[in-house]
Order: sequence, then C-alpha cells, then structure tokens
Amino acid sequence: MARQLFIVLMSPNGWRILHFDGANCLALRTFDRSEEARSAVHAWWQRYPQAQVSFLSNLPDEQYHVEVLPDVPGFAGQPLLKRKLAAWPFSNGLHAACKLDCVQAQRRESRFLFTALPDPRLFEWILQLQARSVRIQGVYTHALAMLYCLPQATQRYRHTLCLDFEQQQLRVSYLQQQRLFFSRLLPLPEDSFATPAACAAHVLQALHQIRMTLFHQQWVDDQEDMQLVCFGQWPAIWQKLKQTLTEGYVWVIVSDADIAQTSTVQPMPQGVTGLEWATIQWLLQRKPLPNLLTEAMLLPESIRRLKRTIHWTGAVMASMMFIAAGMDWQITQNTHRQLQSVKRQQALWQSATIYPIPSTALPQLRAVTQAVRALTVAARWPDRALTMMQHAMMGQSDWQITALEWQVSAQAGQDQLNMPKASAYKETLIVTYAALGPSAQRADAWQQLLVRLRNLPDIAQLEVLTSSASASGEMRAGNTSDMRLPSQQPVIKLYLRAIDPVGDG
Repeated sequence: MARQLFIVLMSPNGWRILHFDGANCLALRTFDRSEEARSAVHAWWQRYPQAQVSFLSNLPDEQYHVEVLPDVPGFAGQPLLKRKLAAWPFSNGLHAACKLDCVQAQRRESRFLFTALPDPRLFEWILQLQARSVRIQGVYTHALAMLYCLPQATQRYRHTLCLDFEQQQLRVSYLQQQRLFFSRLLPLPEDSFATPAACAAHVLQALHQIRMTLFHQQWVDDQEDMQLVCFGQWPAIWQKLKQTLTEGYVWVIVSDADIAQTSTVQPMPQGVTGLEWATIQWLLQRKPLPNLLTEAMLLPESIRRLKRTIHWTGAVMASMMFIAAGMDWQITQNTHRQLQSVKRQQALWQSATIYPIPSTALPQLRAVTQAVRALTVAARWPDRALTMMQHAMMGQSDWQITALEWQVSAQAGQDQLNMPKASAYKETLIVTYAALGPSAQRADAWQQLLVRLRNLPDIAQLEVLTSSASASGEMRAGNTSDMRLPSQQPVIKLYLRAIDPVGDG
C-alpha cells in the first residue's frame, strides 16, 4: 500500500494540497485554479510515482438531490437505479448515488441521495492524470464526509443542521437521522463581516430560507426541535445567533480545538479548518467514503489492487508448496534411513550362525512347552461364562442359581516335528438352580430360561440334568430333552463354543 498521499482541498478561492507520508504531514502548498498551477502540481506529483491523490471538494456548484424509487431487493434494483441516475442532468461527470433509507407509504420505497460535481475541467484533468499514470484514489465532498466527523453527542436528534462558517461563505447541511439529505454552500457579501451583528443577520436570513425549503419538502415540521451544530472559530457570531434563535433549536458548538484534541495525528497544520482536518483523518485511515469517480476512473486502481492480491496469493501458494516439498523430502529421508536399518538387520540375521536342535533336547523342550500350556490354561478365568450367565438371569425371579461349576479342557495334538500343538479350549458350565415362585409360574419360567440359554451365541450345546438327590441314573447320565415339570433343584450342563488359543491369546 502506498504511503505517499496527496489530498487536494478544493474551494472557490483555490486549491490547498497537503502531502502526507503515512500519517506525517510533510507540506501544505496553495495553488490557484489556472492551467499553470495545474502544470506545477503535476510536476510536483511526478516526483512521487507511487503516491495516491484524493480530492476533497467544497464548491458551490455541488449538486444534491433526493430521489424516491420503488424498493426492489437484490440486484434487480440496480438497472432501475442506473436508469434514474442517467436521467439526472448532472450525471454526466463526477457523481455518486447513496441509499438513505426505506419509507412505507402506499408502497415500500427507497430513498437515494444523488450527488454530483459538475466541473468539466476537473473531469478532464483527472482523465489526463490517469493517462499519465497518476494514481487517483477518489473524489469526495465536504458535505458527505461531514457525516463521519460529528461528535457522538450530536447523533441522538432526528433533524440536524450543520453550519460550517468560513471566510465569506457558509456551508449548510441538513441531516435526518444521521443521513445527508441536503447541502448548500452560500456565499456571504463582503459587507457582512463589518460587525458580528451584521454577519449574524446574514446567517440568520440564510437559515430561514433553508428551513422554509425543508418545510416545503415535508422533511421537517414546525413543531419539531432542530439541532444546530456549528463548526469554526466564530464565537461572537454564534453568540449573536443564539440570542436570536432561542426556540426550536438545540445548539452544539464544535471548535477547531475540540476536533484537534480527538485527532490521531498531531499537530493540525496551519491553514486547515477543524472539520477539514477531521475529514483528512478519515482519508488517512483508508475508511470508505462516497466516491464521485466513475466506474471507468475506478477501474485502473481496482486492477492494481487485483494484481497486488494475485501477487500476494501467488507468494503464499509458492511458500506453501516449498513447505510441502520440504516436508516430503524429510519424510523420504526418514523412510530411506528406516529402509537402510532394516537392510542392516536382515544382513545380520542372514549372517548369523544357525544352531540345529539336537534330538536329545526334544524331551526337555516338550516339557517346557507343556508347562507353558498348563500356565496358559491356568491363567484363563471364567469371565466369559459368568458374564453370559449374568445376562441370561436378568429379570428372572422364579429360579435362582445355587451352585455353579466351571470346567476347562484342552487336547493337544502333534505337529510335523512331533511337538505339542495347541488346540481349541473346551469350556463347560454346570449350573444348579433352586425354585422360588409358584409351581405354575415356575414351569413357564423354566422353559423361557432354557430357550434364552439356547439362543445365546456362546452356547454350543445344553443338557438338562436333575439334582443328585432326586435324579435317576438315566438322567444323571445326561438327557437333552426338556423337563416339563422340573424338580426343586434342576441341573443343566452348558457346553460353550470353543475359542482358538492363537486368536484369543
């Protein structure tokens, strides 16, 4: 972003140009409106090719017009606004359209403020400057920028008249709910400055004319109070006006010293008013303001910003690609080192001496293997069987477990080396029940319990036995048929599905 900035203050008496480097004011020079002065200004600006130029207008030929259009939401309202703006007689040169608000009458309507600066010489000169690669930031008006410089205490009134009193001219701006509706620069005759009373009389006459204009536009009512915000170092004139306008007005006087105290750049240069200095602060901070440049005039600066954005985006993408390439290179190096380490380990294993197991050591190795298998079997606890029985007995109130015996066995085969080979473990569970409820309910509950146990995924087989006190030899030997009338202490034997020791280990 360019640090060099030229701000041109345009007034009827001439031009004042301030040169800024960042927030530092380097120079303030005054020029007239002649062609020779423009040549001198251009020669000055050529010494700073990257500088930007902003124009701040305070001229009597500025035009402000409020246009009411049907409220069309979205982009569909843009063609209607452009047609209305093209029909406005002052839209051929520097102009802008700002939306004020929406009003509800017979239909919902939007109010726009059309602003124009019909100065053909300025319009042509800006085109010439852009042709010579001078960077034009924008053309702004003193009245539109005044909105953003008002104190916070002045923003609670609906109707506000801002009086900016300078030498031989008075800028009167009407604000409704902090939006500009009207502005006019009134020249004052030279004899009005003979005494403060004479000057106050001319200002009072101008205020009455402005108030009548606002009344005929139906923007104000005679019964409503209006706030008067006075800028400038004219305490004697403001005092005379306050003595005359005692009813219907609320006075707020903002001096140049008050504005200078709130300024972020100190000190305020000589030859600049407080309101101008407040507007300059807004421009230095690059805050948005209504810009009167046409779309064609704004295009070069937009292209320059787009190029700068593309440049920085490309730089960021290139940096990210370099970072990604560096990370990939580091990952490749780590993988290469791991591969070399694996190759070295493999070479060591291949070069190691292989010692065959003698046949005399096989019995001792078989004994060690059997001991390990015995430890493995001993380490297995009946967690699975207990968890299964806990889920099966949930909600069962007619039968209660009185005894539970868990058994596990494993059969070991032999592999090709005549060594013990692990086989699947076989778990059995012998459960003894005791009856609690009535006999009718007990028989149904017993059948439901058997069905629930058979449906468990871990049960491979179920045998129904009887207790040792009442069972016959046939029943003790095992019978898989259901007991329709179970004894008081029935016994069942559950065979759990085998578990692969390799997968379970």
